[in-house]
Amino acid sequence: MRTGIRLGLIAAVVVTMITSGRLNPSHEHAIANLILLVLSVGGSFIATGERGRWMPRTGYALTSVAGAALTVLAPDSAVIALPAMAVFAAAGRLPLRESFVIMVAGVGVNVGLFFLLRRDSPPILLYSLMPAGLWVAGIGRRQYAERAEQAELLLSETRRASQASAKAAALAERARIAREIHDILAHSLSALSLRLQAADGLLADSSLPADHPALAKLRGCLAAAGALAREGLDETRRAVHALRTDDTPLPELLESLVDSRKGQPVRLRVIGAQRTLPAEVSLTLYRAIQEALTNAGKHAPGAPVDVTLDYGGDSMRVDIRNPLPDNNIRQVKPTGAGYGIAGLRERIELLGGELSAGPSGADWVVSVRIAR
Repeated sequence: MRTGIRLGLIAAVVVTMITSGRLNPSHEHAIANLILLVLSVGGSFIATGERGRWMPRTGYALTSVAGAALTVLAPDSAVIALPAMAVFAAAGRLPLRESFVIMVAGVGVNVGLFFLLRRDSPPILLYSLMPAGLWVAGIGRRQYAERAEQAELLLSETRRASQASAKAAALAERARIAREIHDILAHSLSALSLRLQAADGLLADSSLPADHPALAKLRGCLAAAGALAREGLDETRRAVHALRTDDTPLPELLESLVDSRKGQPVRLRVIGAQRTLPAEVSLTLYRAIQEALTNAGKHAPGAPVDVTLDYGGDSMRVDIRNPLPDNNIRQVKPTGAGYGIAGLRERIELLGGELSAGPSGADWVVSVRIAR
């Protein structure tokens, strides 16, 4: 029972006892009334204690028995609130058998003392039935609370099971897509790389002079095509790995990307404690960094690029910064390979994030933020 209600009931009982003159020294049961009142009020405070197993049981029993006796000696309407309050609270807090014993003890003392003192016409039936009725109400309230708690737990378990099922379905679908990518694109790129190597070998055996300009140009094109095929194969394998797992660290994904930027110094900085990101988020951030590095290499070749991963706050933030060439502000456009800034912005917005790209002082800055 709430502290305010309990204190209000106790105050009402004390005021009733004082104003009715039942604590007046001239009253025949003044001492007994005072003792029973102190025991009833003290028991109600003891019952609220959390120390030990017996404190609430002792407090409820003391208030129930002493309050029941007090209702016989001082049959005022407010006095019955003490044992009734104790029985109702015990029914909601103690085991069924213990609260029932406390209720029966109070009713038994009330009825027994009534017949022992041969009272004329107190509302003995009301005084006996009220604690019993409140005990039943307390049991009903407790059962309702338990059922509500069980329903909440069941709902929570159902929600977790639904989320687990949805995640399992998503992982299964991603695994299927990964297999399709591997079986189609990776095999095709592997075959293309082998064909390009074979073509280069055939050129080596051709009758054209080794220093023929057309032959050198053709070999250069074949070498570039082979490099693109190998790079595409590596990218495909990384995408397949990211799709098959849900805990790929972003810095790990970026290591090979940074190492592959020949002639373009890239500094990677991590702020905050690293945490696991969903595969979709890691792969999208990877693509954003890849696109920004490609644009930096196209518009400011050889310029250093700073990549910052910020795990702090309530979002994941990535900043890619490189100096503007000759302090001229140029609009970064899609490179023709990959998604381009516009395509990446749409992809990031689908994840609930945002992308911005533009000049900041003497630098060009691409910023990506995705909420947790």
